[in-house]
Amino acid sequence: MRRAQAGLEAAGASLVGRSALGIGCGPIGLLVVAVLRRAGVRSITAVDLVPRALELARVVGATQTIQAGTGQAQATIADVQADVTFESSGSHIGLASAIAGTARGAALVMSGLLPPGPQPVPISAAIAKELDLLCSFRFNDENGGGLRAAEGAGPCPECGGSVATADPYPANCAQRGAVPSPGVFVRIEDREDDFEGLVHTSKQLRELRADPRDAATS
Repeated sequence: MRRAQAGLEAAGASLVGRSALGIGCGPIGLLVVAVLRRAGVRSITAVDLVPRALELARVVGATQTIQAGTGQAQATIADVQADVTFESSGSHIGLASAIAGTARGAALVMSGLLPPGPQPVPISAAIAKELDLLCSFRFNDENGGGLRAAEGAGPCPECGGSVATADPYPANCAQRGAVPSPGVFVRIEDREDDFEGLVHTSKQLRELRADPRDAATS
């Protein structure tokens, strides 16, 4: 979520009324679409190989979807010529499609992590189009914007859950007279002892230090 918001901020200028292209509709790609919709982007084209991923992209805000690897998909992507493009697939083929589908002089934000080593990417095409190649991987304080965007996307179409922007941890600590520790909540499930629930990472860390076998058992 924070990487999606950081990518939007890396793009720089206001995107209100502009067009965007999103390559890859995994967790980061879908959050990018949600963040773009909240930012007032006029047209959002989402690309993925998997039909279900494209359905979810429409749910969270995509106005057009393209199934990669079929028919004239590459030509259709190249016709988009978006004002800003987000590459979230983490593949060299996805990055090549992103370069082709970005308008001359526009920004291409790379948030997908490519494999290590040399990659066969048509950088000469990016140079010829004078694209601004931006990278978004690390993040700092963008979580608030990402949460607000996810909240605005409504209930999850897969599980029906929704995102709450209020963090229950500080209030819970106050009730117990405890001092909040930095960290996040993670969901624990599918345990052999049938434990399910949200556990704060600071609790996990303490228990792992004491005995790795006892982490998050209560």
